[in-house]
Order: sequence, then structure tokens, then C-alpha cells
Amino acid sequence: MDQRAEELAASGARVAVFLLLFLLGSAACGLLTQAVGSLLERLWLAADWQGWLFPLRVVAGRWVGSRQARYTQRRDELGRARARAHVSSSAVPGDAVDAAVRRLERIGTESPERPTWMGDRLHAVETRLRRDLGLEPAVIWPHLWLDAPDTTRTEITAAREDLTRAATLAGWSFLYFAVGVLWLPGLIIPFVVGNTAWRRGRSAVDAYAMLVEAAARLHASTLARHLSLDLA
Repeated sequence: MDQRAEELAASGARVAVFLLLFLLGSAACGLLTQAVGSLLERLWLAADWQGWLFPLRVVAGRWVGSRQARYTQRRDELGRARARAHVSSSAVPGDAVDAAVRRLERIGTESPERPTWMGDRLHAVETRLRRDLGLEPAVIWPHLWLDAPDTTRTEITAAREDLTRAATLAGWSFLYFAVGVLWLPGLIIPFVVGNTAWRRGRSAVDAYAMLVEAAARLHASTLARHLSLDLA
């Protein structure tokens, strides 16, 4: 009887230890994926790419130059397509303009200044706000955020959180890759998860950039009145 009780106690202790290790492992995986996700988000946006370590900075700089050259080429193609559409009444030139616009926007909506499409999507907002409204986004945004309606802030926050979730999902793909190394058929999982995360990240950045720009254009004049400023 005593031996049976000892066996049950030992079995219960092993289960408790296993559950504890499982919970600790789950927590560690969660923290690791968040850390990797934060790093990936920073790389996706590439706001500070000029401060990256030497090899990465050089590669990123060359890639920015390549993207700028392709942007210029496709912008010229768009200009020629619009010129042909201007002198023609058929639908074909119009379709050519739409196709040229899509090819250009695959690179960026403004001339590239960062090595990634996501980073340039946000940088384009800053460029247009400076050019069109004379606003310095880094200076005006904290004030505008506090002055914006709750509905505006809710929409922007949701888009920003979507980006964070996409980056965290991409972080999970790295852990799945480690599992796939041990079980080769499982290697397809990290690629599927990573591709899904990347697409979600692009969509989230596009929505976030659009909402930030819309908020700035809609509420800048209201903020200027509150601050007794003259917004040209």
C-alpha cells in the first residue's frame, strides 16, 4: 500500500514537473517570437537603415539606389503611357496607363528612400505632407494624435496592431523553421507562415500609412486653430 502511494506521488510529481516545463517553454517561445517579430518589424520599416552595421548598411544603400533607378524608369514609362493616352481615344492606351501605374506602385508611391517597400510606404506619407501641406510629421504628429477624435485613433491603432501581429507571426515562422530542420517535411510550414505574415504586414502598413495621411490632412487645420497657428 505504501509502495503504491509512493508510485502515485512520484507519478504526480513527474506530471507537475512536465506541466511546469511545458508552461515555461511556451512562455519562452512567446517571448522569443515577440523579440524576433520586433526585429523583423524594424527591418521591414527600415527607418534607421543608414545606422545599420557596415555590411548591412552598404547592401541596403545599393538596394535603395537600385530601387530608385527602377522607380525612375517606371515613372518615365507611365509618362509615356499617359502621353499616348492623351492623343488617342481608344480604351487600350487607358489600360496601358493603369498597368504602368500598378508597375510603378509595386516599387513605391514616391521615389524610394528606404530599402523596403513597407518603409517607403510610410516615408511617402512624410514626403507628401511636407510637400503638400508644409508639415513636419515627426513634430506635428504627437499633437495631432492627442487632438484627433477617438474613432480616428481607434482605426489607426488597429492598423498599427495588425502590423505588430504580422511581424510576430513572421517570428513564429523562424521557430517553425527550427522544427522543420529536425523534420524535413515540416519545412514547408515556415515558408507558408512567413509568406502569410509578409503579405499581412504589407497590407497593414498600407492601411496604416493611408490612415495616418488621411488623419493629418483632415485634422491639421483643426489642430492649427487650437494652437492659434496659421496653416498655409
